Amino acid sequence: MAFSAQAIDVLQRDATVGLSARLFARPTLAKMIIAFVAACALGKVFAAWATGFTGDETYTIVIARTLALSYFDHPPLHQWIVHGFATLLGEAWWVRVPFLLMAIAINVPLYGVTRRLFGVNAALWALFTFNAAPYFMAWPDGVIVPDVPLFLYLAAASWATTEILFGPPRSKAAHWVLWMVAGLAFGCAGLSKYSAIFTPIGLLCFLVGSPRHRRWILRPEPYAGAALAFAIFAPVIVWNCRNHWISFAFQSNRAVTGLAFDLPALRAFAEATGAQVALLSPWIGTPLLIAVAATLRLRNPGGAERFLLCLVAVPLLFFVLMQFLGKRIIPHWFNLAWLFAFPLLGRWLSAKPEGWLRAWASKSAALSAGMFAAYIVYVASGPFWTATNAHVQFRDPTHWSYNWRDLTEATAWRALSPTAGVGSRYVRSNRP
Repeated sequence: MAFSAQAIDVLQRDATVGLSARLFARPTLAKMIIAFVAACALGKVFAAWATGFTGDETYTIVIARTLALSYFDHPPLHQWIVHGFATLLGEAWWVRVPFLLMAIAINVPLYGVTRRLFGVNAALWALFTFNAAPYFMAWPDGVIVPDVPLFLYLAAASWATTEILFGPPRSKAAHWVLWMVAGLAFGCAGLSKYSAIFTPIGLLCFLVGSPRHRRWILRPEPYAGAALAFAIFAPVIVWNCRNHWISFAFQSNRAVTGLAFDLPALRAFAEATGAQVALLSPWIGTPLLIAVAATLRLRNPGGAERFLLCLVAVPLLFFVLMQFLGKRIIPHWFNLAWLFAFPLLGRWLSAKPEGWLRAWASKSAALSAGMFAAYIVYVASGPFWTATNAHVQFRDPTHWSYNWRDLTEATAWRALSPTAGVGSRYVRSNRP
């Protein structure tokens, strides 16, 4: 008896869901994961209350005082949110609340994507690893940043496209709705950060390479969704047109110079790799890379793993290549690729023995929670050593990031205005 590729995928997903049901018929492990995710959400709220604004957050709050169609550094969505919220409640830590809610809400579409593709078991492990990764637990760059809405809306767009490509049979009207939802989410992601473009490019690469899904390229629904996304992104186009395309020029200049495989480029690659290990941690990052590598061996061009691999590969390869184009990479840029690798990690973990998972998960949660607690205490209280000369201050990695501590000890500026603030240094430049 012959089976179509779609029928085989359905049988595989049913088997995975059946495994999930058997494993979580004893719900202890599932409850532990849900409790850990909830604890991480509370930890984010506490961190936002206990720490001051980072440099990036302060920069955003200041420029958001002027409402505009777009801005020099990034598209305008996070500035619009800050402007509206600060108008209502002032520029206190409450400005972080909508971004905290979005950071926590990322779990919903991430769970939806993984559950549709690989079942409940994999979805819960995807949530566990996403929240246990130190960067996504602490958000050390701050939460008032474009990455928070970017990840939320890209995850939502991917959930909608996952339901289209791998969900049960639906009516034509339902497909229209899902493509429009995807277009809405892609448009909001584009309003968040220019790197949102990598995910629809990855989606297009998958559609071109999958014989079973290639038919969507000839259907009108995806183009209607793309038109909606472009309409939402239109304010950025208008602003750049009025300002000599300065934002596009700035961001493109950060990406392109000249290809070189010399020692500085290799050093930059090594530094970026080390930064990724630190952001994800060895206990989460190592299995994440193993799970992605295992996907490379699969030969089904229309499979769920290949879909996620396309979403991972496009930004990952782009930012790796940038290091050999003479450009400095900011480590958190890679997180856009890792976001779509967590469902693959959830799938990989769901096949592991329960005893191994319990031991690994408990140790990973403890290590990540310990790092988070130490980081928050350190940021809130400052370095434990005493600076004896001007050079010691640079040993503190948060010296220029949180609260500008030296400013709190200065008094001369208060004579100018009780609400004024002066930073000793803030540079937004791509020059060394």
